[in-house]
Amino acid sequence: MKMNVTPRDKVLFWSKFLASILIVGFLGWYGAFQARALIFGPSLVLESPIDWQVLPGATVEVSGQVANIASLYINGRSINITQDGEFREKLPLSGRYNIIEIEGVDRFGNNEKETLTVVHHDPNSFDIIPNERIVSLLDEQDERKEELSQKNLEIEFLEDMLDVDITEQPPENLETLEF
Repeated sequence: MKMNVTPRDKVLFWSKFLASILIVGFLGWYGAFQARALIFGPSLVLESPIDWQVLPGATVEVSGQVANIASLYINGRSINITQDGEFREKLPLSGRYNIIEIEGVDRFGNNEKETLTVVHHDPNSFDIIPNERIVSLLDEQDERKEELSQKNLEIEFLEDMLDVDITEQPPENLETLEF
């Protein structure tokens, strides 16, 4: 028994096949689009203050941006988030060192946590923070590191140009060294 396939049947088959592929493709794309919050998870970016920042006042303003976050907490207290994903909250400083914990939780229960320390410095006190001598020593150390890094780059360049390894022991007779 031979089936008689007409051109109309072929067009009908291919149109149903393409429509099915388009529907499955659209549903897959839509599912991936909706799952992006679950895939990427919550995002928390602090703008201020920075970790170990020295603050002269009695309060600090914590601010930043969030994405894919349903609830935001600073030191366990719930904080409001704007429609743009921004937050801003003033906190009192108590004592010399203050630890601030910022935690964002998305609708799936995933969390992003940042912990930072700020130092309260009373301008009327006699101690100086940061110690200027320590800062100058750290600056000198950074300069030395930069100089060493530059010298290492120069050594690598010379080794490549001369096709030798400068870090190896020198040959016993330097006059026989060929370039």
